[in-house]
Amino acid sequence: MKGMKKDTASKSEHKHSKKHRKSSKKKERGILPYISNPLIYVLISLIVVLPVFMGFTKGAVSFVHKVQKDYSIDFNDVSINTDKFDNNTLVYENDRIGACEKVGVLKYESVGIISDVYYGINRVSLREGIGLSSKSTFDSFKSKLSLAGYSTRALKGLSNAKAGDIITFETTDKIYQYEVESNTVSANPEVQSSSVMVISCDDSSKAFSAYSKQKRYVVASFKSMRDKKGE
Repeated sequence: MKGMKKDTASKSEHKHSKKHRKSSKKKERGILPYISNPLIYVLISLIVVLPVFMGFTKGAVSFVHKVQKDYSIDFNDVSINTDKFDNNTLVYENDRIGACEKVGVLKYESVGIISDVYYGINRVSLREGIGLSSKSTFDSFKSKLSLAGYSTRALKGLSNAKAGDIITFETTDKIYQYEVESNTVSANPEVQSSSVMVISCDDSSKAFSAYSKQKRYVVASFKSMRDKKGE
């Protein structure tokens, strides 16, 4: 009986010793595996994903540079400039006016529109006020002005334009008056006069875009011009 007890005790000690060794091995592993394994996955991801991402980024940068090269400065994100207008030194010639330079003030007070006008129809001009197309011509009463803006900003209320309303455009030295002929939503404005102002904006809630098929066009013909001196 004593021998059997000794054998049982010996076996129990042996099992306890094995459990202790296993427990010791587990403790010896520490936290290194928990750090090293995620790091390995991260490194593998970088090796596989990073070159693809770099290639995509390089292609995107090249595309942006190509677009900036192909399009005129009107389409680049430049800032507005009011210096020449404020100092009465602006020369109204297309090749002497910089993009986003203030060229005048549009007043259509009967529908609540008073806004600064900037040279070039681009996102900077439209964000700050009204854009004047670089294709516009300044030649006293023969001027042909093409303007555009957002219906939710500078041109809010343009949908209320009525035939016979008066719109004024003030430059550094002159005040032009135009009389509204029509207010339509179409693909192209209906222009009948040779000396005319055409104002366009998005129709209702539709986003303004050069590619939109339908826009609101308010066409106004030249009525009078006077000097601004003394005002």
